[in-house]
Amino acid sequence: MLQTVTVEEAIARGKKMITYPTMIIGLIILAGEIILKILIHFPDWELNIIMILSITLIQRIYWCFAVTKWRVWAFENVRNVHELKDQAIKANLLFKADSFMEKLALKSENDKQKLRLLETKFDQPDVFYDDFSAPDETIVKYSKTAKLIGFSSGVLALLLGLVFLYIAVNVLSFILLILVAFYLYSLNLEEVFNNKNVLILSNKGIKTLNTSFFEWNEIKNEKVIRQYGLSNNIYFLVYDYPGGSVKLNIHRIDMSREEFENLLHAYRVRYEESKI
Repeated sequence: MLQTVTVEEAIARGKKMITYPTMIIGLIILAGEIILKILIHFPDWELNIIMILSITLIQRIYWCFAVTKWRVWAFENVRNVHELKDQAIKANLLFKADSFMEKLALKSENDKQKLRLLETKFDQPDVFYDDFSAPDETIVKYSKTAKLIGFSSGVLALLLGLVFLYIAVNVLSFILLILVAFYLYSLNLEEVFNNKNVLILSNKGIKTLNTSFFEWNEIKNEKVIRQYGLSNNIYFLVYDYPGGSVKLNIHRIDMSREEFENLLHAYRVRYEESKI
């Protein structure tokens, strides 16, 4: 089957079908809670419990129906199903196959039959193409905006802690906010004052700040992985080279994860085609 929809288009449609509606459901229920508080004077603790349970239940029920419809459409129309699955998991549209949430997805017999047939597409490798707009070499640095936000968050947490201590002499709040500030600084302090290149991607290979240059024929299994951090998802570039491996935090670089992954694919394809 020829690819008729790109991975990016499928993910965008998935967000319209799954992510955004679940957010709207949460906002509608939250608005309902505010109205009930004003009109009926529900006890706060009872209403909060009802709201949390309602949002969780209705969002999950909607997801169980919507995710299957999107999955069938997406895997029917996208050529690179391996990349699609990986990107869908990173976008929180799908979950890993053995996860509890994946088992909750509702499928009709017709859906199950279609998905079984679509499994055969995973037997063929993904096909990537060169991005001719990409330069011969790309220097990747930390985003100045992200660095500033991280640094400012730490300063704000510290100031709030001092305010709590001064106004309420609330030692517990002060300690908690100091710990938050320390955590944020530990994540961002080095990045704030670091103007060096995080890594260099090129037609020839990859070089990182702490790793020597390696050509593409020496690099294997390059990809971007996601790990869960304290407050958000953190992305890493990983690859193997002779005698070792790299795991580099690319969470705050000066381009989006999607743009970075496209470059990674483009340079690999460009190198492979140069050998022909």
